[in-house]
Amino acid sequence: MRVLTSDQMRAADRSTVEGAGVTSSLLMENAGREFVSAIAQHLSTLDSQRVAVVCGKGNNGGDGFVVARVLGSRGVDVHVYLTVPRSEVSGDAALTLAALGAASLRVDDAATQELWTLALPAIAGSDLIVDALFGTGLSRPLEGRWASVIDDLNATGVPIVSVDVPSGVSGETGCMIGATIKATMTVTFGAPKIPLVMMPAALMAGEVVVVDIGVPQAIIDDVPGERLESITHEQASAWVETRRDDIHKGECGRVVIVAGSVGKAGAAQLAALGALRSGAGLVTVATPRSCLGVVAGF
Repeated sequence: MRVLTSDQMRAADRSTVEGAGVTSSLLMENAGREFVSAIAQHLSTLDSQRVAVVCGKGNNGGDGFVVARVLGSRGVDVHVYLTVPRSEVSGDAALTLAALGAASLRVDDAATQELWTLALPAIAGSDLIVDALFGTGLSRPLEGRWASVIDDLNATGVPIVSVDVPSGVSGETGCMIGATIKATMTVTFGAPKIPLVMMPAALMAGEVVVVDIGVPQAIIDDVPGERLESITHEQASAWVETRRDDIHKGECGRVVIVAGSVGKAGAAQLAALGALRSGAGLVTVATPRSCLGVVAGF
């Protein structure tokens, strides 16, 4: 599965809009709807939950507004908290914010530290938090007030589902560039992003679910730039041949491992175990006499 940087995903979105007849607003709508579908599949009690959607001003926040509207249409008790002044929300995000009013969904103002402090008890009393603050375009550390917001959300102990990536990670590397959301689950769009598969940022993502929002797979596969692939469990399973019930170890190959030295017998142990678990029928370890007792007793 192709793994993309933030620049590559933006290029894929742009190619979809320019060449596939899909508008950017439709991509945002699809993202919000597929996000809700994903969490509904993983949380059977979603419709009875109290959900806090915490939004920023960019496209990530716009996705969050769609999420809130779709949740509201399901009858979910959903509350939206806007962490920036409304005047700073623009483009497709502004359109989806306006649609919340048309759907009679209230948006709570949390655009200052004082207003955030007032909103925090209600957020902490929710059953689920949707992190729609910052997406893959983040290029600076979250400090000051934003660091406080992130720390406050993490401290609630409420499960957090992040939109596309956890707020606070770099979309180009596997780094956390400041305060970062510790998500229980991340629903990402189109393709996995680098911070979702590379350490240490991947530790903040929780379970990662990739959803299709209408970006053709051919565009994702052909987007220019560095190529990083993630091997999924399903792919790996397909490569392993199912063995007959009566198969003999002699039919499954033999591995000879030459490894180990004084103080480093563990290398031989791990190599042998890895060979066995990969399916080798017989594994022989050739190791110095000083390591025999350790390796044989493993």
